[in-house]
Amino acid sequence: PLDGHPEIGNCARLCIASGFMPAGRFANVGSEPLGIIGEWPQGYRLDVLVGTLADLTDRDPVVVGIDVDDRQIERAGFLTGSGYGAVLEVAQARCQALVTGDIRESTMAEARELGLTVIAAGHEATERSGVHALAAELAGKFGIATTFIDDPNPV
Repeated sequence: PLDGHPEIGNCARLCIASGFMPAGRFANVGSEPLGIIGEWPQGYRLDVLVGTLADLTDRDPVVVGIDVDDRQIERAGFLTGSGYGAVLEVAQARCQALVTGDIRESTMAEARELGLTVIAAGHEATERSGVHALAAELAGKFGIATTFIDDPNPV
């Protein structure tokens, strides 16, 4: 899946665009990891990260779990689309946050119990950047024109 490509995938692109440096992988599907662990050694205030994600996705993210604005995020797992199932894996990877597309009702309680912040920035919204990167790659490699048809989804 495009989510997992280490350079032009949705997770990698969102991680880098958010200001984090890729530092690891998680959420294997078969033998292939989809998620990217990003690091920001100086720490990133949660409210600033949420604002950055809002700018990148053109929507206000939903924050559950530990949602203190001045919480410092030094490690975050990025798993675009429906990544809520990776809450435990991200916590075990010593991340303070999981950035994903959508969540389930139970995600809030699970995140609180694990001391994790989960940021749901929209399923479709978190999966745009990889599509744009793939289009640019194809245009550059094959000289073809591409067109992105935006079809925002509120989920």
